[in-house]
Amino acid sequence: MGQTIASPPAGLCSTEERDERCGEALDAAMDEVMTAALAAGWHPYEVITAMFEWVVSTACNEATEDSVRGLLDHGAALVAARFEEGEDGDE
Repeated sequence: MGQTIASPPAGLCSTEERDERCGEALDAAMDEVMTAALAAGWHPYEVITAMFEWVVSTACNEATEDSVRGLLDHGAALVAARFEEGEDGDE
């Protein structure tokens, strides 16, 4: 992976703000993983499924059950919001 991931900015204290900045910092690296997997012949849905399974497994190993359930609830809300806005998930 050739991407450099930015450190969190100093002074951010809210979890939401840190989560958003972390997502921005990881975006290019995740795109690079997706591009490499597609070039290797994997289907996008397979890559997304593998990434999701990694996220769930890592979360279960690193956080409490309540935190993991909160993460999954947040993910479900993000999906619902995307489809309510008329987006189909394709970019």
